[in-house]
Amino acid sequence: MLLLSKGLNNNILLRIRNIRRIYRQSLTNEKLSVDEFKSLLENVVFYQPHIYLNMNVTREVTITSTITDALIRLDMKSAVHDIRRFNYVCKLVKYLLMHRLHTLSGRSQIYLIELLKVIMNHVLGSFNQMSIFRELLETLKASLEQHNYEHIGSSQLWNNHWEALKLMSSTLENFDIQKLILQYCVHVLPSTRRRDLQTVQILQKRPRILLKLRHDHPTDIQ
Repeated sequence: MLLLSKGLNNNILLRIRNIRRIYRQSLTNEKLSVDEFKSLLENVVFYQPHIYLNMNVTREVTITSTITDALIRLDMKSAVHDIRRFNYVCKLVKYLLMHRLHTLSGRSQIYLIELLKVIMNHVLGSFNQMSIFRELLETLKASLEQHNYEHIGSSQLWNNHWEALKLMSSTLENFDIQKLILQYCVHVLPSTRRRDLQTVQILQKRPRILLKLRHDHPTDIQ
């Protein structure tokens, strides 16, 4: 997996260097026409993740492709950060969590949980698609409960999935509290302490203060 990731990075870096070389050539070579410049750019082929699927074993081919191989070679973790592929990745992850998690190999289960963490980091960083990620967590929880006694892998592996679910749920809950704190600061504090950044920092680091504020000013928090 590490070698594959290194290969993808080297491929991308090579394309970037070629593009830089072409642009430098366009600035230094006065004889280079616009059509020639476009032709050089078109010849730079970007890496497109792909995989050749072997569905059946033959005399020539004795190795089949697993779901993990497909997810890795299609570079799903990077696809999460692509706005054009994000929804597709989430739908695929939801389907696998709902129907296939308990039948996947231990390696595939671990990769799927790692992919969920990548989605979580992207969602928290972009402040978007919160509802989609919540649905994924609910799907994971339902699948873990339904197949608690019928799954591939050890009980420790399944317990690790539960711990990962609790950690992601806790992270999302803490993020929601921070958003609520910021909303409170925007709507309540401006009248008295509009520029008091130190107060905002204290509220962000101490959620218990928010609970007291909610008790003292319930209508303002709502």
